[in-house]
Amino acid sequence: MKPTLTILTPIYNRANLLPQVFACLQKQTDMDFEWIIINDGSTDNSLAVAQGFKTDSFNIQVLNKPNGGKHTALNYAHQYIHGKYVLILDSDDSLTAHAVGSIKIEWKKYQHNTKIGMLIFLRGDNKLTPFCIVTQYNRPVDFITCKRTHILGRDCCEVIRTDLFKQFSFPEFPGEKFVSESALWNRLSQDYQCVYINKIIYICKYLCDGLTQAGISMRIKNPRGGMYVANTELTPKNSLKKRLKYGILYTCYGKFAGYTFRQLKEYCSNKIIFYLTYLGGILLYWYWKNKFISQENDD
Repeated sequence: MKPTLTILTPIYNRANLLPQVFACLQKQTDMDFEWIIINDGSTDNSLAVAQGFKTDSFNIQVLNKPNGGKHTALNYAHQYIHGKYVLILDSDDSLTAHAVGSIKIEWKKYQHNTKIGMLIFLRGDNKLTPFCIVTQYNRPVDFITCKRTHILGRDCCEVIRTDLFKQFSFPEFPGEKFVSESALWNRLSQDYQCVYINKIIYICKYLCDGLTQAGISMRIKNPRGGMYVANTELTPKNSLKKRLKYGILYTCYGKFAGYTFRQLKEYCSNKIIFYLTYLGGILLYWYWKNKFISQENDD
């Protein structure tokens, strides 16, 4: 019998953290799920640790692929997924004991609404303190326009229909190993709605939100992925302020990727925003290039 939920955990050199993830899954009050671990070319003993997990409570699949980044590991898992819904659980995080049970209860309310693409639960650094508060709970809303009030971060726990997870796969760019998960959520939101659930089921200990210096450097090294995500944010659903922000980022990442003005204009989904923000994108490109690229060269 196929499980209701598939939990995906991509790993790269996380041998020391995996046992904690396994432990939290063993504590689930509802075992109607499968766990798929995708080893993304780890150079430590992560693969051996993953292959050593044994339990009769739920099925475990361990996949192995060359290193290509988290998004490629998630794409690789498509053909192995048996669950009706998918949840991405990072190797340094955990789920509350009632997470799977809560997911099943909530999805049962919306399973016949074909316009609902995902349910979005809350994340927190404990069971009581969410990273954000959402303006509308327990009703179909637009993912992009629904407001999240920043507390510690804006990340939530998305549980997506498997058919849509496979349909809207992450874009892959040769030589790049990072694409934000928002590439999937933004694309899905063009055609489907979501429902926010006011319940913390995902526990993580890091600050989810914000382009830190490390985050900026990572995006500079993977500019086509950043350019792709910025392009998805230029939708009229977003506020003008947000579109202007991502218009600047679109050009900035595009310049790091080596695109010409003509190419940037051609690929941009919002030509008006492109013209309005092009100069700002060029200025940000030169600023980041001098700050981060020069800094790396000095190091």
